[in-house]
This record gives sequence, structure tokens and C-alpha cells, in this order.
Amino acid sequence: MRLKRLELKAFGPFTGRTLEFDSEEPGLHIIYGLNEAGKSSSLRALKALLYGFPERTSDNFQHANDQLLVGGCLQAADGREITFLRRKKRKADLLGPDGNPLDPGALAPYLHGIEPALFESLYGIDHQTLVKGGEDILAQKGEVGQALFAAGAGISSLRGILDSLDAEAEELFKSRGSKQQINQAVNEYKRLKKTVKEASLPSGKWKEHHQRLKDAEAELAELEKESDRKNAEVQRLERLRRAIPELAALENLKKQLRDFGELVVLPPGFPEQLQKVEQ
Repeated sequence: MRLKRLELKAFGPFTGRTLEFDSEEPGLHIIYGLNEAGKSSSLRALKALLYGFPERTSDNFQHANDQLLVGGCLQAADGREITFLRRKKRKADLLGPDGNPLDPGALAPYLHGIEPALFESLYGIDHQTLVKGGEDILAQKGEVGQALFAAGAGISSLRGILDSLDAEAEELFKSRGSKQQINQAVNEYKRLKKTVKEASLPSGKWKEHHQRLKDAEAELAELEKESDRKNAEVQRLERLRRAIPELAALENLKKQLRDFGELVVLPPGFPEQLQKVEQ
């Protein structure tokens, strides 16, 4: 069943208000609003539309009991639709759009046997019903306890499954535990986070260290240049050192040459003249 329209003609704080849920595509409709905006009143109106008004109601503060009127449109899975009204009456409260009474079973093909108690517990849930119904289901009691929930879910013992899940959950995590997997993972995360924090630097400290590194790199570059200059000077002096013995020999030859005194330049043809003299 699909609710296509809810008409709050005269109900609670509403007069002539219509909520449309019609859409070509299936989806989820969300109604939201401030406290006392009428969300709970709309839910009670839907229950009254489907199953009739309760004997006593708190939604007659603006409209008298005999004036309370809601309407709507339902769509079945096969596409059939029904548009109808509901008044607060003990008999003939289900009406057609024209105001004429409908067969009390006219909604059966759309409700598929869902009784008011089941609807309130599984579909028309307000805060109070949610709390109580949840407790009943967990305790496997009440009209929508184990029989309904377990049968619908295809399980035999909801309590046993929950106990098993609780045991598995305790193996994973305990609020004050230390050996559970999640607890160990959390502790390891905290340890690693502390390690990272200790190894990390604040932004200001990092900038200071970064500037020091740049200054040190610049100083290193200057020292490397000075080292290159020193190495070049050392190589020059080494070359001079290796040349000292040769310079000494050269100086000795120059001294010997000076000891010969001033040399006389022989005239041209001297060798021939010397040869004749010797003959």
C-alpha cells in the first residue's frame, strides 16, 4: 500500500490542509517542522483515516467531535486506488468522496490484514510507541513482540540472537576494557598520535628551523667557495715547490756563466783562420 494523499479537513489544529505524497517514482517523503507544528497530529490523523477515530480523542479542541473529518487516497501494489473520507462516528464512518457510506471492508485490499496494533508498532510509530514497542520487542512480549517480529524476520529467538550479538560486541569493545579489538586499536591510535605529536613541530618552530637550515646551507656554500680558493692556492704553491730544484740549477749555471767574465766575440772567418794557423 502507498499513501498518495492525506487530507486534514478538520482535525486537531488543521482546517482544510492537504499533504501530497504523489510521485511517479518510488521514494521517501519527509515531513519536518518545529515542535507543536502538527507532525504528531498528522500521524494520528493517518491512523484515524485507516482504522477510524478512537472513542476518546484529544484532537477535538478546534473542531467538535461531529465535525472531525479526514480524507486520503491509497494506492495498491497493482495500481488500484481508493479515495475516501473518515468521520468520527460509531457507524458508517467510512465515506466516499461524495459523502456516501462505503463498505467497511473497502480498505481490506490495501491494508493486507495489518491491524491497528501492528500498524502503530511497525509503521505509525511516535516517540512513546517507539520506546514501548522497542522494549516489548527486545523482551519478546506484547502484541508485536517475538511472535510478530521473529515471524516477519524469519528467526526463532530474537533474544538469543541479541545475546549472541552482545557477546560478540563485548569481544570487540568495552567502555573500560583494554583487550578488546577496538579498544586495542584505539589505544594504538592514541599511541601513534602521541608519537606523531612528539615528532612534529609547531608552525613557528618549523619556520625557525627552516630558516636556520637555509642560513646553514648558505654558509656551507661560502665555505665551499673558500675551500676551492684555498685548494687553488695550495696547488700553485705545490707547483712552485716542485720547481725550486730546477731554479737552483739554473741559478748555478748563471753563476758559472758570470765567472767566465765578459766573452770576446770572434770575428767572422775565425775558424778558417785558426785552421790555417794550426797547419
